[in-house]
Amino acid sequence: MHQPILRRSGPTLAAGALAALAVTAVPPASPAHAAADPEVNAQVSAAATWLTDRLTGDPEEGQLLSPDGGASTDVGATIDAGIGILETGAALDFLDPIKNGVDGAVLDWAGGADLDPARVARAVSFYSTLGGSLDVDGTNLLDELEILVLDGDGTVGASDAQARVVGAFNAVDSAAPDSVDPGAYGPAVAALLDQRCGDHGWGAGTGGACSSDVDTTARAVRALTPLVDHPELGATVGPAVDDGVEWLLAEQISTGGDRGGFDGGAGVNAVSTGLAASALHEADESTAATAAAAWLRGHQVADLACETSAAAQVGAVARDDSDLAAGVGAGNRRDWLRTTAQTFPALAWVPNDRGTPVVTAPRFANGGGKVTLRTTGLATGERACVVVEKAKARALVVGGLAPTTRVALPDETRRDAARLDGTDAASTFISLGSTRLAVKRAASVEVGARQKVRVLGLRFGENVRVKYGKKVVGKGTANRRGVFVATFKVGRAVGTKKVTARGHFADRAGRTTFRVRR
Repeated sequence: MHQPILRRSGPTLAAGALAALAVTAVPPASPAHAAADPEVNAQVSAAATWLTDRLTGDPEEGQLLSPDGGASTDVGATIDAGIGILETGAALDFLDPIKNGVDGAVLDWAGGADLDPARVARAVSFYSTLGGSLDVDGTNLLDELEILVLDGDGTVGASDAQARVVGAFNAVDSAAPDSVDPGAYGPAVAALLDQRCGDHGWGAGTGGACSSDVDTTARAVRALTPLVDHPELGATVGPAVDDGVEWLLAEQISTGGDRGGFDGGAGVNAVSTGLAASALHEADESTAATAAAAWLRGHQVADLACETSAAAQVGAVARDDSDLAAGVGAGNRRDWLRTTAQTFPALAWVPNDRGTPVVTAPRFANGGGKVTLRTTGLATGERACVVVEKAKARALVVGGLAPTTRVALPDETRRDAARLDGTDAASTFISLGSTRLAVKRAASVEVGARQKVRVLGLRFGENVRVKYGKKVVGKGTANRRGVFVATFKVGRAVGTKKVTARGHFADRAGRTTFRVRR
């Protein structure tokens, strides 16, 4: 293992020496004095509860998150969850068991004798945000991170790792100003700035050969944002952050059911959306951050009658639509765990835009087909269940993102009702099953005379259209007795003539014939 380095040693920024690198930030609360934030919303609380329910081990000796009840643990997800708990104020009682669990596993997880800079940075961020010591079993994690940075002349690897390192230094400086060696801090920031892509985002590679991606750009923007007002770095960092924010805003989906989400390269997903939400929130882009949080809310398992996932999974955040539809299972438990741990802090910014919930059904629906139900008044991203009572059918809607659903109906004619579960919202409609309408007429009429046709078997108010041959000779609605009457001239051509009638839907129809005589 490397020996600890002396503070304030090593190279400095070429653009100007950093005599002191003090970053303005909000210091984290010490767990000994922290209290649950009364403003923790239901979404954050549910996610934190789902995560802490998956802690395994003795609380006194330390606990780690496990995707499978203890057969394996996930140190990285535990660290992410711990940072999220500190950021949101949810489930603070679990911080001591989490810290103890991380203490016993972090060095091996970080690489042992061959430390991984990104993992060391994550651990440093955790302990600094916690307000605890950075010494673990005789190893000072900050010293080790600084050595890794100095050994690479400021660069530890790809942009993702570089951003994590800068973020870790920020966390240390926030908790204990002037604790980070400026000979490591400044070059780490400079290296991250140098890794920008040509389009002003960050991603794999650097410069012209670089392909920006949402995850890396979001991490870089969040790492650099606390430095925009720094007296020596701000002039360089500020424009880079502005460009990175603009790049992220351009990548945010603005229409459709994925509005507010971000595509990380393999489809819209919660990890990319959560990272972008946090970065945009840090950069005071509250509208965009709120839209991203609403998308996340739409992918959080809720306590609904029509939810596909088991009730035990309430609060978990799905990575994408596919995982949400599949639910939590043996093959994807770790994905759910890591996704929820990384993203749940962004749920703190879900919009508080709930109005009075309303569900609207058409007056008539096609029995044997589907009825279209529309909802309003739900908060953006709020998941809710529409129940069609007599049809015994349920369907999911998502406020603002997927507020409309189609529910299959049996091929029957009857009055039914759709209601929004858990609210007073309801709407009645009439399901019209397929039927052969009775079409009554005079058996024969003279040329030039008028024929009177009565269509029976309709529902009051049902739309009707009557055709004589190919010509529409009557249209309107059925009376209270379910009858519609059409009168028309038969013309001067003699012979057998056809009359057809159609109700509100094509499978409600009837026909007849009559003779035109001289």
